[in-house]
Amino acid sequence: MAVSLEQIKAFRQKAVKCRTPEQFFGELAGDTTAKNLESLKKAYANLLYLYHPEANSGESEEFLDVAAEIANMIVYFYAEAEKKVQLGTYGLPDPESHDLPYFEPIETSNRRYAISKLLARGDNSLVYAARMDGAEDDNACIKVANGPEANERLLVEREVLENVRHYQLPKLIDVFMTKEGSVVLVEELIDGFDLVSLRAMPRYQNGIPQEHVAWIADRGFFTIGELHSLGRLHGNLTPAHLVVKPQSHNVYLVGFGWSVKKSGGRYGFKSEIYGAPEISKEAPLDPKTDLFAFGKCLIFALGGDPATGQMPAAVKPEIVDFLAALVSTNPDSREGDAWDAWYRWSDLRLKLFGSRHSCEYFAVD
Repeated sequence: MAVSLEQIKAFRQKAVKCRTPEQFFGELAGDTTAKNLESLKKAYANLLYLYHPEANSGESEEFLDVAAEIANMIVYFYAEAEKKVQLGTYGLPDPESHDLPYFEPIETSNRRYAISKLLARGDNSLVYAARMDGAEDDNACIKVANGPEANERLLVEREVLENVRHYQLPKLIDVFMTKEGSVVLVEELIDGFDLVSLRAMPRYQNGIPQEHVAWIADRGFFTIGELHSLGRLHGNLTPAHLVVKPQSHNVYLVGFGWSVKKSGGRYGFKSEIYGAPEISKEAPLDPKTDLFAFGKCLIFALGGDPATGQMPAAVKPEIVDFLAALVSTNPDSREGDAWDAWYRWSDLRLKLFGSRHSCEYFAVD
């Protein structure tokens, strides 16, 4: 069903007022995560069918400009909605928008933690911010498994953080168990913004500027290279697992519950959009799958559609080509080594932006 210029402008006027995926997509059908995701995907596909520029190729330039704006919003809110559905927080009030219950301080043999707020309700854990040992500000992230059956994922993360030490991974501070038998991880609280949160900011709703994505990519390739050199794959890299620290121009990797050892490991999970097509429990492990996912994350950061790989027209052709190769559905034509990708990106960055260094102020709302 074709839409008119008046209709598409009216939809844009309504869409720009949305601040949450719930406002954009509304209530999702189903009472399970799988059914919610299916409902979300149908809504996403229907909106793209109506409003994507490629679905309206014969329309006026004004119409296509409005369609491009809407397509960016659809992609952004879909990514945020998918994250919230998988965390089990879709449709729930913002934890910071109402009074939270009082949390009793937690004391272990090592430290004392004063929990200040709930950050997320995940499928496997509840995640809190806390002040450690009397600190004035939140400085710890506490993850509590949702019962003994969820312990495995947190124990995988513990094993990674204990054995893969790197300044761009959160530090593991403490591990203990509740009296109910749930594993609790205490990690360094990263003072930054994941890519989904950055894209939610009004200034970045159409994409993060290329000169900033240039250094975000540089740090990401470097950290993934370190991770692979130390014998691990991330296994579930999405925009929510890349945390940017604006002041230091650093990028942290987080969320290692599905990480796998390069030697002797097996894939345990495949993200719908960010998971490489060849991933299966029977497939041999390959660093290319992390690079595929990272390429999709960079497309999302630039304001593109990670599902299709399409990017805004303003993105430099050299960057489009670089990322298209990184997310090729054919593993044989994809970049196979994070260090090689890092070196090639560094050279491209110098060519396009005249420097390999990041000095520009990165504004956040």
